[in-house]
Amino acid sequence: MSKKVLIISSSFSWSNNTKKLCEQFKKGAEENKNEVELVELRHRKINFCLGCNTCQRNGGTCVYKDDVPEILDKMLDSDVIVLATPVYFYSITGQLKTLIDRTYSKFSSLNNKEFYFILSCAAPYEKPYKNDLDIAINSLRGFVKCLPEAVEKDIIIGDNTAELEIEKNKAYEKAYKIGKAIN
Repeated sequence: MSKKVLIISSSFSWSNNTKKLCEQFKKGAEENKNEVELVELRHRKINFCLGCNTCQRNGGTCVYKDDVPEILDKMLDSDVIVLATPVYFYSITGQLKTLIDRTYSKFSSLNNKEFYFILSCAAPYEKPYKNDLDIAINSLRGFVKCLPEAVEKDIIIGDNTAELEIEKNKAYEKAYKIGKAIN
């Protein structure tokens, strides 16, 4: 049985490592007959959450008129959600964090989802940087822990990109294999 897979990439770079890993994941998932969509946040307008709780009082409708409702509907309709981010200053991008905050309007409906994380970073994911890079991973994990019955399935880390092209990185093949294993 195929699944609906939504990949959300938060990189703003035109030709970037995060997108290349997302494309590998997508390729693998599509080869296994899954329905896959890639949403790039760089093309979307996402306002910051005001914390006004209006959405909680009116059935989940935010006061903003931006692209979040469309993205959130895609998230609600998906079986699998991939959150992809370059690591900036050992954290996720502001765009992805802003989207995560805006899911507040319907986060309790984001139940029973499988989550995968894709991260790309210049530093190697080993000491002395490992604990620092875990900051970004824990930001994503914190979000998933707030969702009813959501499951973190796997993490793909394209690390050491300052020294190694992403196509030569072990994460490149791993992204494809993990995507292909979704069924």
